[in-house]
Amino acid sequence: MITVRQLHQDAVSLAHAGDEAQRMGDNVAAHAYMRAATILESQAARRCDASFEAPGSKEPTRSILFLSAASMADQACDDATARALAQEGLAGRVPDNIKCDMELLAGPRKVVA
Repeated sequence: MITVRQLHQDAVSLAHAGDEAQRMGDNVAAHAYMRAATILESQAARRCDASFEAPGSKEPTRSILFLSAASMADQACDDATARALAQEGLAGRVPDNIKCDMELLAGPRKVVA
C-alpha cells in the first residue's frame, strides 16, 4: 500500500514538473501537472487524516498537506478545488501559523479586471 509520505513525494515531484513547464511557457502542461499533483496531495492529506485516532495527534502534518493540496489546486487555476480543500483542512485543529494561509485559500476570490 502506498504511504502518505510516498503520495506527498510524488505530488511534490509533479508540482516541480509543473513549475518547470510554467518557466518554459507551457501553461497547459503546467496546469496538468498541478492538477495531478493536487490529486496525490489531497489523497495524502485524507489518508493522514484517517490514519490517526487521537484528536490533534495528526497536526501539523494534516494541515500542511491540506494547505499544500489547496495551493497546488490554486496554481492549477482550479479555484473550486482549492477552496474545498482549504475548507476541508480548516475542519481540523489547524495551527495558527497555517490557519491564515488556509483561510485565504478557503475564502472568496477577487476577480481582477
